[in-house]
Amino acid sequence: VDASSLIPGDVVMLTVGQKIPADIRLVSVSTSTFNVDEASLTGESDSVAKMPYRGDASMIDDSQKGGGAMGVHANGMLYGGTVVTAGKGVGVVVRTGMDTELGKIQRGVTEAASDE
Repeated sequence: VDASSLIPGDVVMLTVGQKIPADIRLVSVSTSTFNVDEASLTGESDSVAKMPYRGDASMIDDSQKGGGAMGVHANGMLYGGTVVTAGKGVGVVVRTGMDTELGKIQRGVTEAASDE
């Protein structure tokens, strides 16, 4: 999937070894497990088990829609730049480009560098 062609609301199929192209809300899995290597985002060396969000999406406020790295529904979020290590799933794009969690980190680093 070409990340530059994605917009929020696009549906993306995800498989083992695939780099996640945007921040995506996991909506279903077709395997018994779905794991993601988030080391590029969190530094955590172990893969993280993910589960589709089963609640009412209309009850998620704007700060949680993208999951935010620390969001309350982060277990159902897949972050751009991380890699699927186990399973197959389907998700909906919620953030792209500099609006992703990785983009926010990049923006912070760039701003910090320009302050020096």
